Amino acid sequence: MGERLGNEGKSPLYAAVDGRLAAILAVADQGDNAGRDPRSAFAGLKVAMITDDNARTARAIADRLGIDEVVAEVLPGGRVDAIKALREGCIRAAFVARR
Repeated sequence: MGERLGNEGKSPLYAAVDGRLAAILAVADQGDNAGRDPRSAFAGLKVAMITDDNARTARAIADRLGIDEVVAEVLPGGRVDAIKALREGCIRAAFVARR
């Protein structure tokens, strides 16, 4: 079940009682464009996402949002290097953060 949730772009959280699995909860980032098709904002652009999410979850989110390239499992200290690597293959690159 946890793998299925990850493939859907959700992060599974496991709860145990007395050392035994009692529940699996899922959380997901719904984005800031609830009710709108987020892909329309990217029309004509090649978009990359840098995230600390695991690769499977990041790819599911990227697919839902129409994002072309994913760089996953990047800790905050690695963001600059990830951006530099993306810029090597691009004419222009911009970085937008939500935090």
